[in-house]
Amino acid sequence: MKDRRRSVGKGIIHKIAKLNVDESEPKKRSTNRPSVCFLDPACALQKETSPWASDPIYQKPLKGKLTNKIDDDKMELLYHRMRDPVKGLDRKTRTFRFRNHKDCFVASESVDWFISELRLDSREEAVAVGEALTHRGLIAHVLRSEPFQDNSSLHRIIELNDNNLKEQCSEGDLPRLVELMRWALSSRQKYRGRTYENSFSGKECVKFLMQQLGISDRSSAVSMAAILMERCFFYRVDQKDSFSEKAVYKFFQDHRSFVKINSSIKTAAYEKTNLALSS
Repeated sequence: MKDRRRSVGKGIIHKIAKLNVDESEPKKRSTNRPSVCFLDPACALQKETSPWASDPIYQKPLKGKLTNKIDDDKMELLYHRMRDPVKGLDRKTRTFRFRNHKDCFVASESVDWFISELRLDSREEAVAVGEALTHRGLIAHVLRSEPFQDNSSLHRIIELNDNNLKEQCSEGDLPRLVELMRWALSSRQKYRGRTYENSFSGKECVKFLMQQLGISDRSSAVSMAAILMERCFFYRVDQKDSFSEKAVYKFFQDHRSFVKINSSIKTAAYEKTNLALSS
């Protein structure tokens, strides 16, 4: 399966790595707030001033190095190991929604493979690895409609040449951009007679990308948004698979049907993956 779009570009990745929160700009209020009050202010949690304030993946430790992603060269090695015809993932033609899909694998079976190959300690850690592969555009659901989960869904390894593989393996900072989007854009949206909580419009998304990443060409920002959607960071509320500025979107992280992996498990999974692929 050949990827319809390529890398987001090295220049964009460098800009994402340097992103920070502009605290002079007020954040939209998320409508998903707990209705809790504290009689004693000392009992309340400190107000977060950025989307990464309490996230161990993005915090800088006082000593040592925190693994916030799988190293680029390790991701490239993992890609080739998955494709190995003997020791790699079990890929073959399978049926989904009355259609045959060639050269695909079952997500839950790949979870078993990740645990064995990368010496992981839990299925949640394996899902974190599968999610990282999806976010870098190295694997995808056969319909490009779902994120990676520990279930019977079918996925494919995206066929990439050496140049595209190196570029996409270097895109480990995309989740940082999306977390900033989620922190800045989530609000209540009305679309086709319905109200959606913690959602955003395509137009807002394109404007955000242009402002934060310094993209002057609107069509380039639209292409960037389409890549993020294809890699299952967010989805259209009307379930269509193309990006449109007129549509409304929600983040998969806020979807009740999908299991979310917390940051500590992701960090552990990335560390173990880097270690396993170093030996």
